[in-house]
Amino acid sequence: MIKRFVILLSLFGLLLSLGCSENNNPYDPVYLREGKISIFNQSGVRIRLMEFTQKRGAEEVSAVLDRSLGIGFRYFFINLLDGGESDMFPGGDMITVRYIADVPNPDDPTRPLFDQTIGHTINGITVYYVKSGGRYSIHP
Repeated sequence: MIKRFVILLSLFGLLLSLGCSENNNPYDPVYLREGKISIFNQSGVRIRLMEFTQKRGAEEVSAVLDRSLGIGFRYFFINLLDGGESDMFPGGDMITVRYIADVPNPDDPTRPLFDQTIGHTINGITVYYVKSGGRYSIHP
């Protein structure tokens, strides 16, 4: 009886040690798809696209956009690292977009109603939806 208990306890310990591996890295897909990135203004106020950054490995490029985007309008970002002539991005590029409300905050008129930054890794066609209060959602 004790022999069976020791064997079962040993098997349980072995299974427990296998389940607690050191590999706690997040899942990174092997293949990331190329895609287009756009932003769609559903916030109820005009927004201003301030800055766009694209990063690929050690390469990084930023552009000051200072572009106004009305309610219900969409803007497609341009791939700056590959010459700026296409709106297709290779999968895996890191994108950062900063936008602000084009209206002042009623509580502090020296500041915009909202000021947000979106960070995202390219994996297919993606739309950033800017919503009320500057919140956003990202949809493939």
